[in-house]
Amino acid sequence: MLRIGLWVGLVIGATTSLATTERVTPRPLVDPLRMRDLCRDAMSRSGLPSRLLPKELEIGAETIHRDPMRVVSIFAPVPRARTADLLLDMNAKAIGVLFPSAFVVADGGRNRALLGVDTSSGRPLRACLDRLARALTPYRSQRAFFPTVNAVLSALMGIVPESGLEWDMGLPRRGEDVVLERLYRGVFREPVGNFPVTAPGRPIRRDVVPFEDYLQRGRGYCIQKAIFASLLLETLKIPHRVVNGATESSGHTWLELESGEWLDPTWGLFERPTTQGAAPGWKRFGSSYLYPSQIFPYLSVTP
Repeated sequence: MLRIGLWVGLVIGATTSLATTERVTPRPLVDPLRMRDLCRDAMSRSGLPSRLLPKELEIGAETIHRDPMRVVSIFAPVPRARTADLLLDMNAKAIGVLFPSAFVVADGGRNRALLGVDTSSGRPLRACLDRLARALTPYRSQRAFFPTVNAVLSALMGIVPESGLEWDMGLPRRGEDVVLERLYRGVFREPVGNFPVTAPGRPIRRDVVPFEDYLQRGRGYCIQKAIFASLLLETLKIPHRVVNGATESSGHTWLELESGEWLDPTWGLFERPTTQGAAPGWKRFGSSYLYPSQIFPYLSVTP
């Protein structure tokens, strides 16, 4: 049985060891490095910057899971105007339901920037996705297609250095530490709704880093890799959904396909989940678990 206990300030995609049996991975159907170069070239040729995204947003506390044994709370972006921006539940998405064209998501931790996604027509990310989709379309019916997607993601966004990425360094900012530590000790021990977190005299904000910056940097955490894989499958019209669950020590993000198989571009896994070795009602693959009744918020943003 998985022991999680109480999580506070959950970090999605933190570095963990993956204890699995050795797998034979099919040879990629395309050259992953060539796909990486195609993506970067397409972004450089795009005539429009990513402009629909806000430069920064306030962060709030959000309880994403509660049962008699545990409360799981994370940091999430706060809507700028509740009549315009909309906080949605990623784990509630049905297979085949698409993301909005522009949205912002946190990986849940207090020491990470927010991820901004803008797939509007003409934007650099849209150009990359369209170019990769054209290159991969001839192979989509082959069994090795999904392992190939994993290989492409590995080439696009490699392992994050232990020091983190440059836009995550220096977080939390000056004056925030005491406030966030108090939340860790207090508020996060009880279920909370999304509300702004404030330091003395000001809200706590995080920069919104466009997805293109992760691709140009060649680095990404699990949530960046899973969302990019999702956007690519959306472009290819392959039904799936993004799911957020847990490892034995942190959060994790991967994809669920219409076939019931799970695709994990972070650890290069493609297999069918099992209930063996998991708590009742839970599913697992590798060292990752999907538990019932979890929500995971992302923010649909308007210009």
